[in-house]
Amino acid sequence: MRSLTKLAAKALTLFFFLLIAGRSNTYAQINVVADPALSYVDITDLAGSPVDANNLVDGSFYLVQLSIQNLHPVNAIPPNTAYIRLGLGLNMVIDPTFNLATAPYNEYFTWSYDNSQSQPFIIGILHDFLPAFFDGVAVFRVKAFIPVATPTQVTSTVSGQFLNANPPGNPYRLIDQNPNNNSTLIDYTVIVGSPTPVTLTKFKALKKDCIIRTDWSVENEINFDHYELQVSKDGINFVSIANVTAQNKTNYSSSFDINNLAVQLQGNTLYLRLKMVDKDASFKYSDIIPVNGKCNTSPPFVIYGYPNPVIDANHITIANKEGLFNGKYNVTVMDMSGRVYSTKDVDLHNVQSFRFDFGTMLSNGKYLIRLQQSNGSQSGIVQFEKL
Repeated sequence: MRSLTKLAAKALTLFFFLLIAGRSNTYAQINVVADPALSYVDITDLAGSPVDANNLVDGSFYLVQLSIQNLHPVNAIPPNTAYIRLGLGLNMVIDPTFNLATAPYNEYFTWSYDNSQSQPFIIGILHDFLPAFFDGVAVFRVKAFIPVATPTQVTSTVSGQFLNANPPGNPYRLIDQNPNNNSTLIDYTVIVGSPTPVTLTKFKALKKDCIIRTDWSVENEINFDHYELQVSKDGINFVSIANVTAQNKTNYSSSFDINNLAVQLQGNTLYLRLKMVDKDASFKYSDIIPVNGKCNTSPPFVIYGYPNPVIDANHITIANKEGLFNGKYNVTVMDMSGRVYSTKDVDLHNVQSFRFDFGTMLSNGKYLIRLQQSNGSQSGIVQFEKL
């Protein structure tokens, strides 16, 4: 009996030894030297084009781009040894329609969203080996906002960190080769309201032979997409003939040959305008400018109006700068977008000017008066302002 007891004691001792040895092997970790790094974080529009981070618009959507790297030339970063924490600041949240399960590099990271803290975080847990010399950009769709009852603009910061995790029981332990390249940030400002697509400071047209060249200058291309050069032969019905992509410049130009215009656009006088289109499809028009539409050198039909601006009156005098009015003319009043307010036929006999009554339907603002001879041989346009 005593020998059996000793045998049982030895067996129990051996069991505990093996158990302890097994646990020791379980917690043994392999040290791996690698270099997790974040080189930059940036904010762009939804097309990936640069935006001014100090002019983000309340309620608009943007992309946050985070550059993720492993700069070690040999070793991969082992799974579960590191994670990414991307703080969106106080005035940015993830787009609710953005699916983190399909976010970039989900083959390496398990992405999640934490909005339980003072600022929301996008978390990426490394679940597979991140290769040596890895260099990629993770992109997340976010929404900028201003809280209710706050100033008209607020400033905050997007901050990224690539941190060691090294949980107990993991077979690998990460040793960061350079702990000074694990973080990056960008400040941003959110403003109230949507800025106008762009500020147009100049728009002019110059005709030489059969070529018409248009030049324009702009400021503040904020979230801006493109320009459309539009042509009309009556100043009302416009057709786009050229599309110029915004390139974050201040000066643009576009030229076209009159002979290449569609037949329905050809006339003695052409009317040009710019349509300026924002990335969210909002747009505005430039003023309309007339230009001689013929390839010959015959002088254009030049008219002007006075007084300009028209103050506390419902009429304007239209004058011919280079000759006399003689014949039947159609007079059309429209706003700067081409909306027609009235049209009237007048019969003039060798007069240099005439008074035109536009009535009481016009509120204060800028308007156009188009004068066209009934036979279509001549037309002109007057821009005036009513105050």
